[in-house]
Amino acid sequence: MATAGEEAVEPAFLQIAEFCQSILDVGGSPKSQEAMLHSARVALPPSAFLLLRYLELAGPLTVSQLADIVGLHPSTVSSQLRPLTSKKFVRRAIDTEDHRIVALSITMAGRSVCDRVRRAGAREWTLALKGWTQEDREHLGSLLKRAHDDLFAMIHERVESAQLKPA
Repeated sequence: MATAGEEAVEPAFLQIAEFCQSILDVGGSPKSQEAMLHSARVALPPSAFLLLRYLELAGPLTVSQLADIVGLHPSTVSSQLRPLTSKKFVRRAIDTEDHRIVALSITMAGRSVCDRVRRAGAREWTLALKGWTQEDREHLGSLLKRAHDDLFAMIHERVESAQLKPA
C-alpha cells in the first residue's frame, strides 16, 4: 500500500524489484563477485570487470559516459580501466574530429572474458533451477532477455540524451 506522497506500484513490479534486489544481495558482494571471477579463471578486480561488462552491453562509451552510468568519478573509472587496457580487453580510440574525445570499446579478448564469467554464472543457475522444467527455464530465460534488452535500451537513451545536453 502506498503511503502519503508515494504513488502505487503494480505488484508485479514489486516482485521484479525484490528478485533483482535478491540477486544483488546474493551475488553483489565483493566476495561473491571475486568467487565468480575466480571460477571463470578471470584475474580482474570486480570493479574493473563491472566496467568491462558495461562496455560490452552499452559501448562504445567515453570515460565520462561510463563514469555516469556506474556512478563513479571519471578519474576513478580511468584508474579501473588500466588493467583492462593493459590486458587488451578494452580499446581506446581517439575521435578523428575532436582529439580530446576518447571512445572506449570492448575487444574480442574482453568479450571472451565476459563469456567465461557468464558461463560460470550459468553453472550456478543450473544448480539453482535444477527442479524446474525445461519449458519453465526457457520461458524465464526469454522474459529475462527481453527485460535485459529493454533495460539497456533505456541506458542507451540516457547516454544519448546526456550527449545532447549543453555542457
